[in-house]
Amino acid sequence: MSSEFPQPENEPAPQDQPANPPSYDRAEEPSPSTAYDPQYAPMPDPASPSPLLPQQELVGNRGLVAFSWLIILGITFFIFASTTYIQFVRPAPEGPRDIAKAELMQINLQGKMLLGYKLLFGDQLGAANPKDNSLASQIATMNTGPPESRYGAAILTNEFVDAATALEQLAQVDNLIVKLNYKQTEKQQRLREIVGALFESYDDGFYDSHSIPEEDREFLKNELGWVGELALVPEKTPHSHARDQLENNARRSTLIGWSAFFAIILALLAGMLTAFAFLVMTISGNVKPKFRPQSRRGRIYAETFAIWFVLFWGAQFALAVFANDFLTDVQAFVGVLFVFFASLMVLVWPVARGIPFSDVREDIGWKLKNPFVEGAIALVSYISVLPFLAGSLVVMMIIIVVTTIFQQDPNANELSSVAAPGHPIQEQFAAGDPTLIICAFVALCIAAPIVEETMFRGVLYRHLRDSTTGWQKYASVIFSAVLSGLVFAAVHPQGLIGLPLLSTLAIGFALVREWRESLVAPMIMHAINNGCVATLLFLIL
Repeated sequence: MSSEFPQPENEPAPQDQPANPPSYDRAEEPSPSTAYDPQYAPMPDPASPSPLLPQQELVGNRGLVAFSWLIILGITFFIFASTTYIQFVRPAPEGPRDIAKAELMQINLQGKMLLGYKLLFGDQLGAANPKDNSLASQIATMNTGPPESRYGAAILTNEFVDAATALEQLAQVDNLIVKLNYKQTEKQQRLREIVGALFESYDDGFYDSHSIPEEDREFLKNELGWVGELALVPEKTPHSHARDQLENNARRSTLIGWSAFFAIILALLAGMLTAFAFLVMTISGNVKPKFRPQSRRGRIYAETFAIWFVLFWGAQFALAVFANDFLTDVQAFVGVLFVFFASLMVLVWPVARGIPFSDVREDIGWKLKNPFVEGAIALVSYISVLPFLAGSLVVMMIIIVVTTIFQQDPNANELSSVAAPGHPIQEQFAAGDPTLIICAFVALCIAAPIVEETMFRGVLYRHLRDSTTGWQKYASVIFSAVLSGLVFAAVHPQGLIGLPLLSTLAIGFALVREWRESLVAPMIMHAINNGCVATLLFLIL
């Protein structure tokens, strides 16, 4: 049987046919949505990555895309709801609980600033009666929360007022504990005994803390940090060298804090100008986005992100369970870094689905550009985002106030902790272990920028933009930036409190990714943000 179709008798045979006509597969014909559009970029160079593969190999299954989004939204909602529940809904434990070191960071920072303020500007800031000076009134506002925080406030009272007033403050804490029938832990009871013994000694005019055993002195420093050290070297201590070191630390932290404050003010002003300049240049057409949607590939990146989501969070959960019994803190942190970088192996999925890796790199923004140019663009872009971050901080404070007012915890009392935005990595800085601090910097400034930008602004943003190519361009950009930013913010441990700030950052990263068609600048912006926060925290502490 002949394999060729017969020619109709009433149709003339084609003339001048080539000897070997080229094969033509209609599946390779670009659809209107993927045809060249001058609004996105110039005509592609022939040497650029390979053209789109046949449609049946690239489009993927709509059902898989829907299932992928069920996974993405399900995991996002579970993490966000769990974090919010822990922050605002879960009742405080009824039994005794030792405070986490990160919870003492606020009183340690405030204590350093108050001492540095006094050392730099002198006693003329206060009234004739020490109990009436402005520093004493500020300390009174710190006398809240768990017993450890209140003991820290009493230590500051001893420093800026006198030992007798500090003893009165301790007595008030004792009365509150009895009134609320609060069960102290062994550590809390030991802290109370050590601090009380010191204040009684100072009130009697004996200022040598070596009157208490060395193990008690070390316990006080380990449990309360800087304020614990302050309790051991009052102003009239005979150990002048230790006192000088403590005062120099307070001066340095205060100068760093004030310098950072003025730098932030200047950066906010510069950010307003640069944001306005970006807006004008975008409207005038001088800043043009280079991102080119490829609608026939977008569905595969939804699958890729969903697979990464499952593997990444599953590995993190398994590591957390395993670390509790078998790993040290350093080993657990190294394990977290390994999970971060190993999770990028999920990028083999689009390759297995038929997309050459060169095209995958092109799609997700893994493009090597001039690092100096991209670094300068990243710095200017980050500064332009700062005014919006300031607005998100206001929203964050409103959330804290509103949720505190309406929060009803049957076990909460005056000795309970107040929910505040935080990150588990703060514990590494609060602990003071140099190895853990180095690991924290690596995680914040290298691992997180590379991995999170690759997956959120690379893979997920690519899928969202490709899926909305039929929309008006700016509607597609805004939708994709906002949705990917909300998912990014919701899975962070800051929960509802951190949602405004983190989503604002993520949207800024996404817009720069749209503009540059590369992840280099967003990665650098991410590293700048995390590095500034971590460095400031490290220097002050």
